[in-house]
This record gives sequence, structure tokens and C-alpha cells, in this order.
Amino acid sequence: FAGADIKRIPKEPTMDGCMKYCNAQQPCKSVAHDVPNRNCWIKSGERGARVNIKAGVDSASKSCYQKKALPRIEKCVHKDFDFYGADIGRIEVFDIASCVKSCQDLANCKSITFSRGKCWRKNKRLGAIPRPKTDVHSVEMICVGSC
Repeated sequence: FAGADIKRIPKEPTMDGCMKYCNAQQPCKSVAHDVPNRNCWIKSGERGARVNIKAGVDSASKSCYQKKALPRIEKCVHKDFDFYGADIGRIEVFDIASCVKSCQDLANCKSITFSRGKCWRKNKRLGAIPRPKTDVHSVEMICVGSC
């Protein structure tokens, strides 16, 4: 997407990171991420000011990016449930779909817990101690494979 720039964020290596900036800016409706140069432009228009195809630049509207992988995993989400413990590590991501994707990229990742932009990847299917917890959502990767 070209034009309708709100701000350029330099040195942003990922689209997820770019979307985090967009999510934090009220008027932001889309982003353009220049992958080779690691630049992120947050935009005030749903598709910038105009659609422009440029090699190495990925663009996405905020509303589409949030929904892109959610329907596929929605039936696998344990809402208000924490797979506590058995952490591989914590990362910050844009949404639960990005959290699931980051787990799929790790050979020993069996499940995730996501809350407020934080993603805990787990080496056990249900973590060490599965428990109810408000505003925390968890996913077993074995379920995602069958979605």
C-alpha cells in the first residue's frame, strides 16, 4: 500500500512487529512492511492511499491481518484457560494466530498460552499445570494440525 503514511518505524524485522505499532496507533488501518530494508509504514487508510505492488514490500489491512488465521484455529482455542508451566520461552506477538504460527516453527513446541500480546510456547501439550484463568487463552498444537 502506498501513501496515507502516519509514521515510519525503522529497523522492524517482522510484519507482526509492524502490526503491533499499528495496533497501538488509533488512526492506523493498515501497514506496509519493507522486508529487505526492515522498515514499517503505518497507514491511516484501509489500503493506504492506493494499492501499489512493490517487490519486497508486504502490505496488510489491520482488520484482515487480525482475522487471517483465526477461523482455522478457533475451534482449538481453550478460552480463559492457562497451560501453566513447561515454557520454552515467551515472545511478543500481534495475536493468537501469530502465537500459534511461532509454535509451529519450533520442533518441540506442543502448545501455547496467549494473553495481551504475550505468547508462551510450551514443550508439553497442556503445559505443566492446566488451569482456568481469565483473559488467557491456550491452544494444543495437535488440534491445530487437524483444523
